[in-house]
Amino acid sequence: MQTTDFSDATLDAYEEQELRDHESVIKDGLRGLVSVGRALSEIRDKRLYRGQYASFEEYLHERWQLGRAYAYRLISGSEVAERIPGLANEAQAREMTRVPFSEQRDVWDRAKERAVIEGRTPTAQDIKAAAGEPTITTARPDRELEEPWVELCPLWDDALTMLTDLEDTLKALYADSQGCWLVAHEENCRSRIGDIRSTIKHSKPHAGCPMCAGLGAKCEACRGRGWLPKGRYDAIMQANS
Repeated sequence: MQTTDFSDATLDAYEEQELRDHESVIKDGLRGLVSVGRALSEIRDKRLYRGQYASFEEYLHERWQLGRAYAYRLISGSEVAERIPGLANEAQAREMTRVPFSEQRDVWDRAKERAVIEGRTPTAQDIKAAAGEPTITTARPDRELEEPWVELCPLWDDALTMLTDLEDTLKALYADSQGCWLVAHEENCRSRIGDIRSTIKHSKPHAGCPMCAGLGAKCEACRGRGWLPKGRYDAIMQANS
């Protein structure tokens, strides 16, 4: 590997010690996402790599065998984790970086709520699910409230019927000679269809919101709709029992 002759390539004693301190954090990744991301950020911003490497990307590759995209995700994730205490790993932080800045704390609170009810720690999937929930703004609270748990939209049944039709079609394909390569994926297909069916069943309107008695306005529990899907309704009832 060739080094580049920068006019200021030589590090002074203070910078050399600073580099060693940051690198010890990176080497001991068990010290956590925030520490590693912050250390990489400091090395990049202060160009502490310049003593031996031509660029930060070269430093990442040669010193740590890290790709640029992954390293920058660690840096971005550490910035989010510093703002939101409790994020524990890169996967959680990566999901959180996809959430608008102004909504991150609310999303994290909802993710924690989901996990606490089930007696576990929050995961990246909890963050993703919480980010997908409607907010008070997107729930259109200005609309006249309906009672969809009394009269459900027929599209819910249509979706479940389509899944059943898909299962029947796949079974026919498994039995057909041209479906020989598909048979190896039978269990995977069955599992995914099952997950979709479960998600649909637990996402449709189930009951009036017990937190606002179905009134909806400015209710954070139902995001202003006045009703809840089964999963969230059961979680709230369990948490308040």
